[in-house]
Amino acid sequence: MHVLALICTAWISSGFASGADDLTAAVQMHREPIYFDGETFSGAGYETLLEQGRKAHFFLLGEEHGIAENPLLAAQLFTDLVDVGYRRLAIEISPPMADALYQALADGGPDGLRDLFTQPGGEPAFFGMQEEAELLSAVRAAVLEGEPALWGCDYEVAGDRTLLRRLSAMGSPLEARAAFDALVQASDAAWQQWEETSNPQFIFSFSGDPQLVADLRDAWPERTAEVDSILDTLEQTLIINRFWSTE
Repeated sequence: MHVLALICTAWISSGFASGADDLTAAVQMHREPIYFDGETFSGAGYETLLEQGRKAHFFLLGEEHGIAENPLLAAQLFTDLVDVGYRRLAIEISPPMADALYQALADGGPDGLRDLFTQPGGEPAFFGMQEEAELLSAVRAAVLEGEPALWGCDYEVAGDRTLLRRLSAMGSPLEARAAFDALVQASDAAWQQWEETSNPQFIFSFSGDPQLVADLRDAWPERTAEVDSILDTLEQTLIINRFWSTE
């Protein structure tokens, strides 16, 4: 199986200045043009990407977010490489959010995504922009129906409300209702503060208490794998961001 992965990268120039001239010279020596007419990518550079992609099992694209042409390039590459075995798009969202996006696409195609994105917290970080949504739709259309084409490989920055709605739809047992309601109320309160202040520190993923998720897990003894996946994602997100914001 082959995987095309999108990641956000950051290059810190400090410490690399001494090799900058050599790097620039090497890039200029080996560069090949890629042309884009608004619909299709072509040129020697694009053919090189296809040639190398056909030889590999993984194809990694860095710094995809916010540049309109990059997700369109990824969509065309994925579609053109399906015939050699590419079946998964690995993206920086959590596994359960990737499942939610896939289900929305399976149920309604691009309109299914739009419906999901209109719900509070339904738009995942970075993948709600038009070109990114077109990428997800193209990948879903390129693989066989029923294949989980989207691989989430990160924690969840903005989708806690979607994940909590998915938990609610599964029907938590009566003994877990108090713990579940406490978690939902905390999420709602955090997002309300964010709405009022536009301060990202109030986003639930950065301000929430992971103990609330642990309490819900303790009160929900017989859980499905999907429930565990959502709870693990929420808890690990809150733990990681608590370290990030306090250390």
